[in-house]
Amino acid sequence: MLACLIGVGTAARATNCPGIESLPEDANLEQLIRLQDLHSVLAPNCDDDADFLWLRGTLARRLGAFEQASNWLERSLLLTPQRPGALLDFALARQSLGDRATAKQIYEQLLRDHAPPEVVAVLIRNQLASLARDSALEAAMLAAQRQRGTPVAFSPKHVGSFLAGLKGQWSMVRGFDSNLNSAPSAREITFTTLDGPLVLALDAQDRPRSAPTWQLDGRVSGSWLIDAQSQWGLSARTWARLGAPEGLQSQSLDLGVDYARHLSEPIRLEALGGEPIARRLLAYGGWQHIRFGGRPLLQLGRAGLAHEWPLVMGERLCRWQQGLEAELRHYPERAILDGQATFFGTRLLCYGNRTQQEFFLRLGRDAAQSEERAGGDQARADLGAALSWETSLQRVRLQWFTTVNSDSKGYNLLIQNDKKRLVARHGVGIEYALKGAYRDLEWLIGGERYRQQSSLTLFTAEGWSVVAGLRKRF
Repeated sequence: MLACLIGVGTAARATNCPGIESLPEDANLEQLIRLQDLHSVLAPNCDDDADFLWLRGTLARRLGAFEQASNWLERSLLLTPQRPGALLDFALARQSLGDRATAKQIYEQLLRDHAPPEVVAVLIRNQLASLARDSALEAAMLAAQRQRGTPVAFSPKHVGSFLAGLKGQWSMVRGFDSNLNSAPSAREITFTTLDGPLVLALDAQDRPRSAPTWQLDGRVSGSWLIDAQSQWGLSARTWARLGAPEGLQSQSLDLGVDYARHLSEPIRLEALGGEPIARRLLAYGGWQHIRFGGRPLLQLGRAGLAHEWPLVMGERLCRWQQGLEAELRHYPERAILDGQATFFGTRLLCYGNRTQQEFFLRLGRDAAQSEERAGGDQARADLGAALSWETSLQRVRLQWFTTVNSDSKGYNLLIQNDKKRLVARHGVGIEYALKGAYRDLEWLIGGERYRQQSSLTLFTAEGWSVVAGLRKRF
């Protein structure tokens, strides 16, 4: 791709060895692997052909084998020097290997001696700016640590990698929710007494309450490499629903940390932003705090351990995870509801051809910390799926979930004669985003619908919501 932009000629070849022009710009993972296998067969007869070596080096770079790419591209340039396209591919490979000096020298040479088209010149200037930022940040960190007299145990490269890789989004939407307080659908409740059933109407405050709201959402995450095999990550999210009556407003804060270790040799694909793909061990932890009506509702801590397999399914790359997770739930104002939960879960995430599919299943048990908790322990199952489709102008996301909870003992002697509670909650959602607005802002609209069924009428509920507003990704 870059060679074509620079304008290197690809005249008829004197040999039967393929050149850079045979590598499609939009080749997917399966095609890249197939081309790599084909070139391995041709290598004995073509390894002294400069264009073939250039092709092999560029293919290796797109698959993330940067050391191999650098070697082949260097051999190609030794046979036929001063080819701008091969020089640019070589510089990109060296930069990916951390050789800033060589990459910088080649970028400057390309701008100075080869007058590349503007689209390529912009790419080169962006790479030079990135190299300058990394060097400046590393120098500043080293100077600050030396001034404090602290040892340089945590490499500035890690900090630079983390800051450079930060990504996230913020959004502001106007919405309407039909059941802000998640109230039951029932209008009355029946108590079982010695004198027979006693039917009481639910207070109006305990019935579903609807209102227009403003919703604010901000998320940020980043990661840094410890070494070639290990990576740490941090994430944070804050969400608030405002504009409704004060007693119906809510806020949440989520913090997370994760660790990943490669268990096999990773490959990196340009189509996936250079993200490493390998069999991995994953560990993660998180903390969440939720407030409702100005009061603390829930504090939740979680930790998990999982194993991830990369899979190629047709033209899609998939990640399959299986693992164990533990949760500690604390209700500050109703501690009798506190519980400790353990889950086994599996998740399949696939992407390719502008789509992403996700399927997940989680099974576990929530053990009550107090013997007085209504319903006792709970068995829980979560099942869901999501589908996203994206182009340069729009993004569509569909999602569906089902959650089933089953109590281990009767809920309450006065409610339906101490019947055990079984709750099944189903929900669907859709979101559409139109991209390309001013400064990468997206216009978005969306809606959700849920229905909750229960063996106890007190816990039947339903609701829907719609939103429209703006979102910015960075």
